[in-house]
Amino acid sequence: MDNKVVHTIFRGFRDCGLQGLRFNFRGVGLSEGEYAEGLGEQQDLAAVVDWCATATEVSAWTLAGFSFGSYVAAATISSLQQAALPACQRLILVAPPVHHFDFASIARFPCPVDVIQGTADEVVPLQEVTRWVEQRNDSGDDISLHLLEGVSHFFHGALPELKETVLSVLKGAN
Repeated sequence: MDNKVVHTIFRGFRDCGLQGLRFNFRGVGLSEGEYAEGLGEQQDLAAVVDWCATATEVSAWTLAGFSFGSYVAAATISSLQQAALPACQRLILVAPPVHHFDFASIARFPCPVDVIQGTADEVVPLQEVTRWVEQRNDSGDDISLHLLEGVSHFFHGALPELKETVLSVLKGAN
């Protein structure tokens, strides 16, 4: 859980007055298990959301993920909506690696989606993200693309800008 981008997203939630929860996927840090190609990690996320729904009285929630975590969040969101959990009101995908994981096969999103992407991302090609967002919007999804000019994948020197974008997205959702 020692990732500055994840911490920044979390702080955005906190500063917007929302409760937040960060967790490690299986095999990361002191978590048990091992990397499971995204499928096991979707089970991890589903278990965390289920636990949160039973441990709190949340009536609606927002899900966010960075890089690989954005793939897991995007791939899991539809199944979560079918699990009789409170509705997800927004999905935030930060630097989603649409070129590396099978984002194309993800079912239609049940809520609005915000994609935050740096224009100088050296890991995730900007043109791939832009093309994916356009294709998904053309097929009926509600995705907003927020571009951070000159920002790299790990948001070096741009964490305040990332946090302001997250705050803007969250405030717009309320």
